[in-house]
Amino acid sequence: MDRVFHQRFTWMAKSGIALFSLLTAYFFWERKGAVALLLMIVVLGTIERVIHTTYTFRRLRPIDREEEHEFLIIDRGRFSRNKAIPVAEITGIDAMKTAFGLDR
Repeated sequence: MDRVFHQRFTWMAKSGIALFSLLTAYFFWERKGAVALLLMIVVLGTIERVIHTTYTFRRLRPIDREEEHEFLIIDRGRFSRNKAIPVAEITGIDAMKTAFGLDR
């Protein structure tokens, strides 16, 4: 049975998305379309990553072994690859900055 955890959507991530959205609207208002389009891509990528990031603990049997192992599978949305880490190799946990350093 898989255990799935979703990334928290904190007020700092919401503030960062709102700030970049307002900046995008300002550049569209000032008719600087190239900069606004670039910022729009950043906003959409950030929203995609915040909403669709999941952490899944899954028991799998590798092809070359008989016994099952538990893996932590990190899925960061549609635009990035999944990352599978064996739970036995995890030695520590550190807080990391996300959302342009606004959250951890």
